Parts: sequence; C-alpha cells; structure tokens
Amino acid sequence: MLKLSAIQQNALTPPIRDLTSSSFLELRGGAATEAAASKFEPFIQKFIGGSHGNEHIIAAIILTILLKPAAKLYYEHISSIFQNSKGGDGVVTKTNQERPPFTGTRFYKVVETIAEAARLLIIVEAFDLLKVSVLHLGVKLPNSENLTDVFGWGILLLWGSRKISALKLYLLKKMMPVNESRRVSFINNLSDYLLLFIGIFAFYEVLNVEMGYSAKSLLGLLSLCTAAIALATKDIITNFLNGVILSASDRIYEGDTISFEGEVQKVTKLGWLETTLSGGDNVLFTVPNTELVSAKLSNLSRVETCQVLQKLKFPKSAMDKLPKLSADIKNEIRSACPSVITDNSHPFSCYWIDFHKDQLVVTINAHFRIHPVGDAALKNQQQCLLAIDRAIRRNEIESYAGA
Repeated sequence: MLKLSAIQQNALTPPIRDLTSSSFLELRGGAATEAAASKFEPFIQKFIGGSHGNEHIIAAIILTILLKPAAKLYYEHISSIFQNSKGGDGVVTKTNQERPPFTGTRFYKVVETIAEAARLLIIVEAFDLLKVSVLHLGVKLPNSENLTDVFGWGILLLWGSRKISALKLYLLKKMMPVNESRRVSFINNLSDYLLLFIGIFAFYEVLNVEMGYSAKSLLGLLSLCTAAIALATKDIITNFLNGVILSASDRIYEGDTISFEGEVQKVTKLGWLETTLSGGDNVLFTVPNTELVSAKLSNLSRVETCQVLQKLKFPKSAMDKLPKLSADIKNEIRSACPSVITDNSHPFSCYWIDFHKDQLVVTINAHFRIHPVGDAALKNQQQCLLAIDRAIRRNEIESYAGA
C-alpha cells in the first residue's frame, strides 16, 4: 500500500516532492527541515497522495460525530410534529409525554450500531497509521502488508460476537417464560461459549490466510491429549453432559419436589456433575446426573392434583351391605372434601373388586384439586380417611382393615 513506483509518485504526490525539494529546504533551514519533512513524509503520502481513496474515512468520522445528535433531533422534534398532528377525527394520536426516551427505542439501537461500525473503521485506520509510523522508524514487523487486515478482522469478529450475543439474549427472553430466568441465563452462557469457539476458529482462519500461520501440528497434539483425557475421565464427562441436558431441559428445576426411587425429595442444587437432593428429614445426599437422567422420576411441583387410593378388606358377612356402603363413602367424601373432582375428568370410584380368602376387597379412588406436596395435601388425605371411616360405621360393619 505504501510502496509507490516513481511514475505513481510523480502522478499522485507532486506536493510532497515540492515539500522535500532542495529549494524548499533551503528556505526553511536546510538539514533540520529536511529531517522533519522526511519523518512526516509517510503521513503526507497516506492522506495527500492517496486522498482519492479516503472517502470512507471521512464518512466514518462524519457518522461518528453527527449521526447520533441528528437522529436524536429527528426523534424528539421533527418526527413528533407528524405524530402529534390531529387525524381526520380531530383526535391527537400521541404526545411527547407518552413517547419513550430516545435511548430506550429500537431506533436508537440501530443508530448506535451504525455509529459503532463507523468508530471501528476509524480505529482500524488509526492502527494502519501507527503501523506506517513504526515501519518508518525502522522496526520490522512480520507480514506488515497484511497486519492491518488481521487487526481489522479481529476487531470485527469481537464486535460482531458482542452484537450477536446481545440479540441472542433478547430473543431468549422473548421466547421463554419469565419464571425461567435461570434456564435463560444457562442457555445464554452456553451459547456464548459456542460463539467464543466459533470466533477463535474464524480468527485462526484469518491468521492462516492473511499471515500464513498454521497450527496443524499443535492441533494434532491437542487432539491426542483430548483423546487421552476423554478415556481417563469417561464417567466425569458423561455426568457433565447429562448435567448440561438437565440444565437445558425443563425436566426439573432447583427447588422442585420430585418423586425419585419411590421417595419424595426436594432438588436443592442442580450441579454440572451431580445433583443434591433432600428428603423429609432434611438430610442432603447427592445423585450423579447420569443416574438422575436415566431414572424414572415424577416432578410433583408440576402436578396440580392429588390422589387418595385405598384398598379395604371387609368380612364376608358385609357382602349385602357393600352397594350401599360404596354410595355412602362417596357421599361422605364429597361432604368432607370440597376439592374432590367429580366432573369425570379424574376417577372417583368405590367398588368391590376381589376376594381374599374370607375377606372382600374394596378399592376407593378419589382425586382432589390440591397440590400433592405439603400440609394441605396431608390434611385433605386425613379428612378423606375420616369420611371413609364414618361411612363404614354408619353401615354397622363389624370390622375392616387395609389391604
């Protein structure tokens, strides 16, 4: 870019030759002026000799200085003239007091993005100017002719990844429910790491193309090391991947109550390698994420109904009383438990189902619109059992027992 032929210098930079000519130097003090002119010659060649190619720099400077004030003036004054005008029915559409501030609008974000891009161009040109001065001082730089391009690509990748990350977070918040802020944060951080990996790989390609650097041998060594580590830490990696699956899915959250291996447990902490659970006695224990993913569990925090299921044994002498007993049990449950579901969306039944030696087996199945975990569910279950006992006593049945 700076190595001009003699013909190009004669055609493009006559003012420079005049500034460094002997007649000019004699008028300005001879050797001292000649040294000063020679030091400033690269800058003069860049901005005077190549002025026909610097329109983009001028445009970037104008955008950086004037774009945001002009956009703010348009938003706050000029556009308000049209928006505050009365329509055909004489109703004012919108007032300035109702409009959000300029910095809180999408229009501002677009203007800010354009201004940032202009500032990046100025930074790249400033770097190129610094490179020119360093080279003129005699400092040797590797592949100096492509150094500015590499710097520009690096800044562009960094700025672009920041913009993509901000847009990604905005879309995640729009698409996911408000109560899943932790999951939004996890997915956002995970995708940021992915963007970082893509950015590093892209910059490596720029170095490979522009500077001729190659890291094939280093990548080969890293591949061998990665394979050895993967074999040695197979279980750890499996647990980590399953932890990612649990965190990214909506299967369980921290604070949820789950039924795991027949026991009701509370998820205290959802970790990368293992998950901490606590039982009714508040004793904490950890479960590997692999075991938690493969196990059959129920998330009781997502259930809005609870069930009371009982099997009772009656003597054979109560056989004739069972039809009336079934109706009385259901009536007692309706009276004692207002939350019982009787709209046929859930089972509500009481039937004689089996013989057991000298006994008759009756099953009672009732569902209630109550969360299955907590004092309310336990109180409801107690009221239901008391209602069953009252119905049995009312029918004067001698004895009964649980199946």
